[in-house]
Amino acid sequence: MNIPKTAHLTDDSRAVKPGSIFIHDVNNHPEGEAAAIRFIKQAKQNGVSEVVTNIKYQDTTFDPAPNKILAKWAAQKFPATPKTLVGVTGTNGKTSVAWFYRQLAASCGKKCGSIGTLGVYNDKQETTQTGYTTPTAPTLHQTLQTLSKTCTHTAIEVGSHALALHRADGLRFTAAALTNITQDHLDFHGTMEAYAAAKARLFTELLQEDGTAVLPIQNPLAWPIAAFCRENNINVLTTGSANAELTVNITKAHAQGLDVTIKYNADNHHTTLPLLGTFQAANIATTLGLGIASGLDFTKMLTALATLQNVPGRMELVSQKGQATVIVDYAHTPDALESATAALKPLLPKNGKLITLFGAGGDRDNTKRPLMAKAAAKHSDHVIITDDNPRSENPQKIRDQVAAGLPPNTPHQNLSPREDAITAAIKMATEHDIILLAGKGHETGQIINGTTHPFDDRDVARKILLQKS
Repeated sequence: MNIPKTAHLTDDSRAVKPGSIFIHDVNNHPEGEAAAIRFIKQAKQNGVSEVVTNIKYQDTTFDPAPNKILAKWAAQKFPATPKTLVGVTGTNGKTSVAWFYRQLAASCGKKCGSIGTLGVYNDKQETTQTGYTTPTAPTLHQTLQTLSKTCTHTAIEVGSHALALHRADGLRFTAAALTNITQDHLDFHGTMEAYAAAKARLFTELLQEDGTAVLPIQNPLAWPIAAFCRENNINVLTTGSANAELTVNITKAHAQGLDVTIKYNADNHHTTLPLLGTFQAANIATTLGLGIASGLDFTKMLTALATLQNVPGRMELVSQKGQATVIVDYAHTPDALESATAALKPLLPKNGKLITLFGAGGDRDNTKRPLMAKAAAKHSDHVIITDDNPRSENPQKIRDQVAAGLPPNTPHQNLSPREDAITAAIKMATEHDIILLAGKGHETGQIINGTTHPFDDRDVARKILLQKS
């Protein structure tokens, strides 16, 4: 379907105006076809000239992948982008990699933007929130055109939903990285195979011919991507295991960060990363890989590592001196919970306990709920299950499904609302303990029955700590 760039296309039925073309993919909404019909009717009421969708419905144009049309149009409508685009996908770590890449690019004298979970950043300045990890195509391209006026580089978090829904199909990346693939979003993708296939599109379809794929070679789910790249003469830079081209090995984890040795080909470099969490080594390896693949100065990047600023809401310290150590982290998958707790456990003094508080989101993959409990319990001394954006679901039901995954005899509590749960965690803790408040990270709202209520784990914890002091 050939649509001129002068046309007005939108995927928001509320934004339709007379003469607009409304693009809708039935997979955009969890209600599926029922929602699609509702949006189509609204678009028609608003004077749409044509509807393109992937359901068979009266007076509409059928297309199996309507968002491809939207992405092509958006790329024509807003053609300017920063010269160097790097993309990162993966279950966990995308936000950290994009955040760190922007800092390392700045250390090399580059103006760099980023687009992702934390919003849009133009160099160090946050500009807008898009509501998505990866915005829809019109917003994505309009944002990139704005960034191109000041930025030469931009890092984009490319989520699996965006890849499956073709939001980024109008882009070609200089470099693309995979952090990891573990269970998440099966409510949308259905199977791990489909989930992995969606992520693979970043490398098989959106990476430019002379681009570089940065891959964690120890992850078997990355091997098919590496094989595809090599068969098609696409550069591959491997990270991770001892046999990888680029490795970040931890020599010591402590309360001030991580002492690491970085190996790239024959070079070895020793530094201290001011970051908590052993999993950060993999994030730094991925970030350095993207930097190398996009032409940043490796020596300057190494120097900048010692002054990196951590991502808001990712292993963020919020406690006060003389009290329990309170860490806020975005971990909301089984793998992320296990990684976060495993990273914190060695930092405890001999008489300290690790108290982990978390919940599971409503209207999302419910098969991971008991797996989250099992993962959290593995390294924790006490587990508190609470609410985390229950959305339209019954919070008690969600918590009970989570609790079903706890190993027998796990010391735990099942508490609601979340503020009461945080209060209980802080009241039971001593100054020797670490409390991990997991799941919400940087988020400043709690979604309950369609309404977002103001809620920030960091602010709540600080208030309770002040009351206790």
